[in-house]
Amino acid sequence: MEQQTFIPLFKLLEEVKDTQRVHTRLLNNLLKQKEGVQVLTVPEGAVFPLNTVEDVEAMCAKLGDAEFNSAIVAMVADIGGTSLDDSVRRMMAFIITSALSLQYNLFGHRGKKKFRDLPLFNAIYGALKRKTSTKDINQKEAEAALSKWFTGARDRGH
Repeated sequence: MEQQTFIPLFKLLEEVKDTQRVHTRLLNNLLKQKEGVQVLTVPEGAVFPLNTVEDVEAMCAKLGDAEFNSAIVAMVADIGGTSLDDSVRRMMAFIITSALSLQYNLFGHRGKKKFRDLPLFNAIYGALKRKTSTKDINQKEAEAALSKWFTGARDRGH
């Protein structure tokens, strides 16, 4: 009788082993795919973080080149972040210095320079749209996150 009670357990154990084999195969395939991905580097002619308004203007001029722009968008998207606000924080910290961020806000209010109309805004928005965690955002949500980031500029270390 004892043997009879173990048979269902052995069957269940075999099913678990089969499932584990399938999962192992899937994980190995994913790891092989990941190893083939190239790490993105800063494109030639780009220097980050931007330190001056002149640096911003020069970068915006270079973003007019479609190939350069695509490379910047891909590189910025690769910076990461777990949410929209986290992604914006990480991207902007990489792109411009805290001191320079004090000279900008999204819409150019209170005598500051307007970030919204810069090609850099479009590059950041494009990078956010490429990321899995933020691909469904709209432009208004990106503007809100960037506006919040600029609002906190005075509180960041300089």
